[in-house]
Amino acid sequence: MSIPKKLLDAAIKNQTALDQYGHGLNRKIQKLLQSAENEIAGKIGFIDPTGPTMTAWRLGRLKALNQAIRDILSETFEQAADVTKTGLIAVATLQADHAVSSFNKSVGVDLFQITLTPTNLQAVVENCLIDGRLIGDWWSKQGEDLRSRMVASMREGTTKIQTGMVQGESIGELIGRIRGSKTSPGVMSISKRQAEALVRTSVMSVAGAARMQTFKKNSDVLDGIEVVATLDARTTPLCAALDGRRFDLDGNALDGGSNKPAGPPFHWNCRSTLVPCCKSFSELVGPDSPLSKKQIRQLEK
Repeated sequence: MSIPKKLLDAAIKNQTALDQYGHGLNRKIQKLLQSAENEIAGKIGFIDPTGPTMTAWRLGRLKALNQAIRDILSETFEQAADVTKTGLIAVATLQADHAVSSFNKSVGVDLFQITLTPTNLQAVVENCLIDGRLIGDWWSKQGEDLRSRMVASMREGTTKIQTGMVQGESIGELIGRIRGSKTSPGVMSISKRQAEALVRTSVMSVAGAARMQTFKKNSDVLDGIEVVATLDARTTPLCAALDGRRFDLDGNALDGGSNKPAGPPFHWNCRSTLVPCCKSFSELVGPDSPLSKKQIRQLEK
């Protein structure tokens, strides 16, 4: 099997492993959100902000409920950010090591000899961006957006109950707005889907950044990188157009086309990855070889 084919196979297997890791990390986040949902539903039942009139007593209970929701969501999304950061540091470490080991195994010689330090890995995670925003900031935004949607939905539901538009179990109707149903997604249902997309995109973003940093530290044996997209019915036009294209390590096109956009990921839920392109044999062993005599002998064998 050729070296490029070996590198491609290693990248595809790695992408599958990243998918599995992302699912595991997402399960931890979903468990936190489910716990928050249960706690908020309990608070609604206990505080009961509904009532026939807009009395000071009811306003006070509604204010208390809003504060309880804020506290629960604030703690939940802080925990989600911490769990995600821990998981992403593990991803960065594994990806930096995999980038080195898979390349050397494919070539048959230890050409990649520099990996990322713990400080490098920490910086990769802390400085990784999705749509121009730090991953930690995305979690803060998720929590605030969810609280705003939840309070607005509760206010609307309470108004309907008070005006007689909803008959029967008023508390159950409010809780239903949070939990959702098979026919009508609740506020938490929407947030859970958004959190899943954020986890997946964060994993791919950190993995891509760790791999790219490793490639750059070993740039003396590389010609560039190639984009490999997952081609199926869910592939976006952007990823389909980038599949198979080659760029230098700064993202400049090597085929005369447009330069590479930031990423991968190139968009939310992106499944594309990058494969390193090794220099030719003649470049590696020629007069300007970046290799040691020992490496050249190994490569010639």
